[in-house]
Amino acid sequence: MNSTVVRWLAAAILILAGALAQAAITCTSPVSSGFSTTYAPTQTVANITQGTINFNCTRALAGDPTAVIIASTTGLNPIGTIARAKFGANFIQYDGYKDSACTQLWTNPTIASSITATLLPILTSQPVTVSFWGCITLAGQVVPAGTYTDTIQMGVFTTTGTAISPQPTFPVAILNPATCNITSVANVAFGTYVALRSTPLVSPTANVVMNCTTNLPYSLALDATTGLIAGVGLNYSLATSWIAGSQLRGTGPGQTFTMTGTLPANQAGTCSTGSCSGSDTRTLTVTY
Repeated sequence: MNSTVVRWLAAAILILAGALAQAAITCTSPVSSGFSTTYAPTQTVANITQGTINFNCTRALAGDPTAVIIASTTGLNPIGTIARAKFGANFIQYDGYKDSACTQLWTNPTIASSITATLLPILTSQPVTVSFWGCITLAGQVVPAGTYTDTIQMGVFTTTGTAISPQPTFPVAILNPATCNITSVANVAFGTYVALRSTPLVSPTANVVMNCTTNLPYSLALDATTGLIAGVGLNYSLATSWIAGSQLRGTGPGQTFTMTGTLPANQAGTCSTGSCSGSDTRTLTVTY
């Protein structure tokens, strides 16, 4: 009689152990609006945007783990472990990180790169919210204007890699706006002009440096290419390396054009003393 009872208890323990082994955490589909940002190729610091992921998890038994991991892919256009958003045939490199300093990579489909979320030791459904950061750390990505997009897949897993939720996607959108700026304009400096000299005086080359989005059409125009230098009474003319009214195309930072000035020969000027100096101002306009 006693032997039968012992065998029954042993069987009951085995059945319970089996139930514990089969118990599992279940989670709802994670939801995230992803992240969107505006990128400037001239940026000198990382472009950082915070995003969140929300879902619910339920622990079935007291012995179930109190942690889950949120894993993600590298998107649709990766190059190695680097994610890339795409517009046409062009790309902007970015990555998702687990920290706001952009040092702990998340958008990489390995358990080591996953985000760990701690659960409360309760047996009812509980909300989970975790943060991630979309980071563009590579400066000087010179690409055409447009909205660059990507799609990241994510899911919730056990710490051993077993999926415990559906695996939806979230969007990435990076706007690279059309911009065109005159970075710098050097003065057209003639130096010394001796009255009634027999040859024209040509200035050294002066650079006009532009920063315009790749392939962006634009034009440059001076308000006038001739004038009179006040204070000295000398006429001058300006020549540029771009053709007035022509359509130019942006190539990113450092696109350079030139200007030179000419003071015609045989000008007496208006100095009332042994020497004098003067200047004139012209306006350079960029249109795009």
